[in-house]
Amino acid sequence: MHTSNALDPQSPQARVIYDLGIVSTIVFILVFVIVTGAIVYAIFRFRGRDGDLEPKQIAGNKRVEMIWTAIPLLIVVFLFALTITP
Repeated sequence: MHTSNALDPQSPQARVIYDLGIVSTIVFILVFVIVTGAIVYAIFRFRGRDGDLEPKQIAGNKRVEMIWTAIPLLIVVFLFALTITP
């Protein structure tokens, strides 16, 4: 009896799809770890303490907004580029 395994691609096309899935998963894990780490750091580093004054409120920072827009865009472009066949 022959059993198939989704994690053992048998054709060249299946191998490419499998490899793309592995790379995508690695990228997703890296993004998750970085974002989670930044959130945990911010929670502990900037938590309020008794007697703290209200922090200065800053509205808008074009540089930061461009960075947090550009990084996801670059990730999507990278993943898209991986799907283009030569």
